[in-house]
Amino acid sequence: MIPGPFKIVTTSELGAAASSISFTDFSGIPSGSKHLVLLFNGKADTGTPAVYVRFNNDSGSNYNYEALKGATSTASAGRTDSAAQITVQSTLSSTSNIFGGGVVIVPNYANSANHKLTMSLMGNTETSVELVIGRWASTSTITRADILASANNFLAGSFAALAVMDETYVLATVEPSSGAIDVTGLSTLHEDLTAIGYLRTAQAETNRALRITFNNDTTDANYNWQRMYGSSGTAAADTDSVRAWPDTLGNSAGANEFTALVLYIQQYSNATNHPHVLGYSGYHRASTNGVVIAVSERRASATAINRITLDNSQTANFVSGTIFSVYRLTRNRTHDTNLGSDTATITAASVAGTSDAIYAQLYGRTDRASQTNDTADLELNDDTTGSNYDRQVLNGTGSTLAAAQSGSSRTLIHLPGNTATANVFGGGTFMAIKYAKTDRHKHIIGASGTPTTTSYVELISMRWENTGAITQVEHTSTNSANFKSGTQFQLEASAVPSVTTSGFFLRFL
Repeated sequence: MIPGPFKIVTTSELGAAASSISFTDFSGIPSGSKHLVLLFNGKADTGTPAVYVRFNNDSGSNYNYEALKGATSTASAGRTDSAAQITVQSTLSSTSNIFGGGVVIVPNYANSANHKLTMSLMGNTETSVELVIGRWASTSTITRADILASANNFLAGSFAALAVMDETYVLATVEPSSGAIDVTGLSTLHEDLTAIGYLRTAQAETNRALRITFNNDTTDANYNWQRMYGSSGTAAADTDSVRAWPDTLGNSAGANEFTALVLYIQQYSNATNHPHVLGYSGYHRASTNGVVIAVSERRASATAINRITLDNSQTANFVSGTIFSVYRLTRNRTHDTNLGSDTATITAASVAGTSDAIYAQLYGRTDRASQTNDTADLELNDDTTGSNYDRQVLNGTGSTLAAAQSGSSRTLIHLPGNTATANVFGGGTFMAIKYAKTDRHKHIIGASGTPTTTSYVELISMRWENTGAITQVEHTSTNSANFKSGTQFQLEASAVPSVTTSGFFLRFL
């Protein structure tokens, strides 16, 4: 989904089939933590149950959500009100070797004044991929989190982790009671940023476009984005050259309702090529419309980003309870490629088998002739047999929203091609949980985008049909082009020694 400096608090790996994985002890969460994270990789014992999330053991009709989903060739959106849980994944396979899952982010989880939000990206291998914004209509501080199967059980070996955004890596946290959100003086010592927002304005409307401005550049034509979104039963895509792509709730929305915003800024300090932004946003409003959004964006400037400003398109201020946190990413890398010349293949060799997950990000561009776009293929353990890789995608390009399924494709990340505008780079992220296990096929979930004249934003869930441990990761151009100088690929496989089970990774897609 979005990478973050995640700090694992505790983990649970089922030793026997069970209907839920529960985290009832939050005492290990470091003081001052702002945003909660749940990670899940699981399989059903029978049937195809949904995956639910509940908080504080509340099974009342207090949960609401908006979903955007790709399944086979169908792109769809849906809305649910007054449920007994948030459905973060509509199906989970019970087929032999097949595990699915993803991540759930809970902004401002500890507040005791307003409703709680979830932003999740989950996938059922090559069957479905879905982005969901959820709202728990409670002002209680979250002190318990449950991941549940809607029917039957999770199989033994199913895994979940309770984590928080690691405040060790925070660069700024803004909690305005009035005014815009303005984060200045960002250091250029780092490469990638993640930001999480929990937002509402005092604008006398139910919702208003939120403008995200870099370096105080208010010229809309310098920003380009591709968006796809779900709103109630409507699923659509659009593109524009303005700063405003999400909406944020205003003062006429329901009491205690807020908006979630998650940003990943690739190469924000890169002073040679344009930074690339992947973003997710959404809200659920009681008894009326809501929205969930995925976007790929760029600012047409090679200047390093040192300032991020958020404001609506009117003069109203953000209200008390708003929070916006900006984090630098950790640099606990097992592989780091920064190409100084055009290269056909990017290889990360000797992936350690002692951790629970690998996370990777690719930022780049290819020299594919006469094309504004290209894609990068994934190659695991030198396996180039396309039929060993299966995938489900959901993507937006221009005004077209499409879903597609393939039983023979390694294509993973969108990148600009050789005729894209100079200095335009794109890319994305992916992760694989339990990559070293030998009792299952490997599940990969990711997102990518190309902010070009023919732009893309894409969500993907993929399966590698192999029970062997992943020991090597490679990327090649789908169309036999070279990766351009300036392309970067990083990979991590991190252990967390403080937990009783095996370690987990510190950053995620």
